[in-house]
Amino acid sequence: PGDSDAVPSPHPRGFTLQGLEPLNEPVDAMNWTPTFAGAAGALISTVEDLLTYDRALATGQGLLSPAAQIARLKSFPTPAGYGLAVGCIDGWVGHTGGLPGFNTALYYDTTTDTSVVVMVNSDISSGGCAESPTLSDNPGELPCAAPATRIFVGVSKALGHEFTPVPS
Repeated sequence: PGDSDAVPSPHPRGFTLQGLEPLNEPVDAMNWTPTFAGAAGALISTVEDLLTYDRALATGQGLLSPAAQIARLKSFPTPAGYGLAVGCIDGWVGHTGGLPGFNTALYYDTTTDTSVVVMVNSDISSGGCAESPTLSDNPGELPCAAPATRIFVGVSKALGHEFTPVPS
């Protein structure tokens, strides 16, 4: 958005519980400036943009030199870890992100050459979250997850290669 913080139309409204007391009703965070997050808030994307970027992020093609991609793929501390700019869990390479009111999951399935992007207009986690604010009707029997991650898990299961996130 740059210095103006203007988001081109059309765009979704984003809802959050951040910064609120008591935590019972989401508020529209669309007019909150994303610049507080530095580079994380300095890019506006579409699903189409992120599908292109996801494959490049995971494979390095068009983004990194072969040597840099090899170094990045060797940077994962464990089979389910986070390395240089991406995480890898059971062949799913990707990243999640969020700002107040918005949450995204972006993963590439190395076993099927499939990219999945989930963009959600809420950053409100659900499940048994000890630290994240949740709504009062929160199903506490579920593990804590951000909304894009929860949706991505369902999509990955439907694709036949279920993603199991590291517990929050």
